[in-house]
Amino acid sequence: MTELRLVGPWRVGWKPTLARARTAARAVLVVTALVGVSGETVAQTALEDSIARRSRPDYDSNGIVFGPAGSFLLFPRLELDVEHTDNLFKVENGEVSDEILLINPSVVMRSDWDRHALSLGVSATGALHSDNDAEDWYDYRLDLGGRLDVLDSGKLTGAAAFRRGHEDRGSPDDAAQDDPTIFHVGVLGLIGEYYVDVVSLRLEFTTERRDFRDSGPVNNDDRDRFEFELRGRAGYEWVPGSTAFIEAALNLREYDEETDGNGFMRSSDGFEVLLGNTLDLSGVTFAELSLGYLRQEFDDAALDAAEGFSFSGKLVWNPTDLITITGHLRREVRETTITQVQGGELRGASSVLTSAFKLTADYEFLDNLILDAQAGFDFEDFQGIDREDQLLKLGFGGRYLIGRNLYAGARYAFEDRDSDIAGEGFTVNSFRVFVTTQL
Repeated sequence: MTELRLVGPWRVGWKPTLARARTAARAVLVVTALVGVSGETVAQTALEDSIARRSRPDYDSNGIVFGPAGSFLLFPRLELDVEHTDNLFKVENGEVSDEILLINPSVVMRSDWDRHALSLGVSATGALHSDNDAEDWYDYRLDLGGRLDVLDSGKLTGAAAFRRGHEDRGSPDDAAQDDPTIFHVGVLGLIGEYYVDVVSLRLEFTTERRDFRDSGPVNNDDRDRFEFELRGRAGYEWVPGSTAFIEAALNLREYDEETDGNGFMRSSDGFEVLLGNTLDLSGVTFAELSLGYLRQEFDDAALDAAEGFSFSGKLVWNPTDLITITGHLRREVRETTITQVQGGELRGASSVLTSAFKLTADYEFLDNLILDAQAGFDFEDFQGIDREDQLLKLGFGGRYLIGRNLYAGARYAFEDRDSDIAGEGFTVNSFRVFVTTQL
């Protein structure tokens, strides 16, 4: 399930109060609970035919049939990983290496109905470090999904999720304390879609709650917030397989505390408008590209607005039956609370304007041996302070399908951050082997 962001009340020349935001969040919760939820939109044909997603009857899990008339399937799984990293804390100097054991149990329940759908997933991941016990962590996640086929040409879907996570040591907002920063995230979403002839309409309403735990002496309460987003799209299929669309979004990001520990008011509201086109040709190619403009404005006049052109794109290309090329690109405004002293004055970064690009190649070397390679590049422009980061991520690996209930694999990953700020860059090499059993 893709992570959703909240949508709710917004403003044009006025600022809703936190009470209104919370009221909207409760309304979404009630509606979503009545409707049921699901994070996936309609899968594209090319995606279903891709190496990563295609059916493999000899190796796919059958699941466990249960429930009235066998109307549900249960998919339990357990993965064990052993990882070596040469820069555990992701620092520029004084690198520390370590070995990590990762344990990842999960179970997914899915309905097997002709109409409508319901799913429930529970997963957890624990990390045990060989030499640095203080870096041990555990995360977990609960997902609820569902779909109502309300019309032959329309449907109502939604998603609800709750998870506990930890902040990556490479994050600019990492408190750099003895223990990783823990946070909790709650997500609710509701999506309505309608198709008639060559016209398609989609409306998405999402809401997110983030709650950060304190890290040592660092008080993270001023990072706690609600996020709301309302996003709509209208499309017109002007030739078969090619749909032009316009997409617009409004958002509100409301912090619990009016001012943070440095005296900045970080609540904000913004919008985005995109024009684009989708190309969907049988099981070979799916491509979507849109360009537009975005702006995020903050309550505090001392925090610079984030604005500029925006873009979004995705590609799934199956040039042969053995190769799939996928790509993603996106420009968006991310939250941050870091500060910087400039000219003797404390300046706050209002946000990070991030441009992200990722390309993946999957190769079916054998029926039961899948190889892949990935390359990603992120450009992060911190608004309001003199900082720009460039992140390069490379990786390759493979999975060997031993049987229907067992597979194993290995993966190498390289990550490099080049930053304007001395001491903020780093390079990490990691190697991981894993084995997974499933029913």
